[in-house]
Amino acid sequence: MSDESSIIATTDLLALQRAADRASVVELVGAYGYYLDTNQFEAFADLFHEDATYDIQPDPGLIPLPLAGRDAVVAAMRGARERTGKAAFPRHIASNVVFLDQGATEAATASFLLVVYTFPDGTHELRRTGTCLDKFRKDGDRWRFSARLMTMDTAAGPPPVRDESTGS
Repeated sequence: MSDESSIIATTDLLALQRAADRASVVELVGAYGYYLDTNQFEAFADLFHEDATYDIQPDPGLIPLPLAGRDAVVAAMRGARERTGKAAFPRHIASNVVFLDQGATEAATASFLLVVYTFPDGTHELRRTGTCLDKFRKDGDRWRFSARLMTMDTAAGPPPVRDESTGS
């Protein structure tokens, strides 16, 4: 193999790995809501690093905040789901995932979150909307959340998002 074709092959492999990493991170964002809303807390726990942090601003008073550590995140979310019981079926819907940063072992995204409740009579209610700023770290060959900050939309409007292209 010539030096030129070796460089092209290496570049192709790096591009392929970057695309696979991006797909894995986007899947994590979706898996968060799926595992939470279907009460699959073992799978939910597996999405987070042991030292993950979690916060919601402004604090909606649903769980103790901020949280530090996988076990604290899972215990708080399990408790919130148990308090809801069968009175409502929540759906955490993530959309518009945008990468703010991506390296070989760390990444950061912003996405929108909608929380919709379905009640036993079939009615629906949009409960919350907001922006999630997530950080991820590679753990061996897989990605996990290292931090999640949800900023809920309020009457004052959505939170400002830093423009990485200008640094402001």
